[in-house]
Amino acid sequence: MNTNRLQLDSYPALRARSIDEVQDAVYRLFRDGVVSGLRDTDRVFEAKGNHRAFSKIEVWCCAYNTPIKVKYLAGNFIRLQYCNSGSATTTVNRRRLAVTPERAGVHSVGLETITSEFDRDFQQMTLKFDVASLKEKLAALSGQSIEGSIEFDMGVDLRRPEAAHLRRTTEFFIHCLDTMGSDLPSLVMAELQQTLMTGLLCGQAHNFSRLLVREPVGGASWQVRRAVDFIEANWNRAIAIEEIVAATGVSARSLLRAFKSHRGQTPKDFVKQVRLREARRILGRADATMNVTDVAYACGFGDLGRFSAEYRRSFGERPSETLKRRGADASAKPMGGGEDRR
Repeated sequence: MNTNRLQLDSYPALRARSIDEVQDAVYRLFRDGVVSGLRDTDRVFEAKGNHRAFSKIEVWCCAYNTPIKVKYLAGNFIRLQYCNSGSATTTVNRRRLAVTPERAGVHSVGLETITSEFDRDFQQMTLKFDVASLKEKLAALSGQSIEGSIEFDMGVDLRRPEAAHLRRTTEFFIHCLDTMGSDLPSLVMAELQQTLMTGLLCGQAHNFSRLLVREPVGGASWQVRRAVDFIEANWNRAIAIEEIVAATGVSARSLLRAFKSHRGQTPKDFVKQVRLREARRILGRADATMNVTDVAYACGFGDLGRFSAEYRRSFGERPSETLKRRGADASAKPMGGGEDRR
């Protein structure tokens, strides 16, 4: 494994050439912990960790070139651990799980101790979800108050479509951080966090999953209209399903059913439709100074290729063609911007 190349390298949290340096970092980051390593005479020890924290999710990318064991007291979060190479065993509250490229792990952590045993040439991506935010999201999705802790099944079979999709979303999230960094619009960042939380709650079994599979009560047409009004008034910021639920007084799943019944689309599809419409309006303004990338990001599209494809599907032309026509229209105006009255 080449630890010189790791995701999120612009956000270093750990650079270590000895077990003692890792021990110091664990105390600095977690205030407590024990680190031990197995002697590997074939190579010089190297450990690396990168980290970014947001309001609802923390992201870690770590790599170790020799076997190492880390034991530390956890905080209150849900931990989703992916293995990019090698393998590891994670133990939480006496429950052990082997984490491999084919199987991720979800750990519902309170004040328990986490023990991670990393094999040689191990590399991982880890998401840490804020528990309060997940419970709020689950309450909105189910229409029920959530009492007690959320306990996930530990093993995540990445061959399942839902699990594979969640991993791809995680990789896209990290790719955006790698390529855009602080230039990534806050709207895109917030929406990606919402997508990751929903993907985890709906794609991995937990003790409240029954609330997400039972038949929802149908919403009324006036609740759909209220949701439409809310989305149209707030299209230019991240829209959490919790906010739409609060505005309509109906659960997310009931709203989804009513939206499909009354409009033939999902609320998410409608949000995309509104943002595409606004993007076309901005691109077509004669006084606009933004380019296609600026407009895509401003309207909440983090994937430029997907934005261009969706735009063309909706309007029959690429965003660049709308922009080019705007430029042609502007250059055709008489000098001074007034009408030609000759």
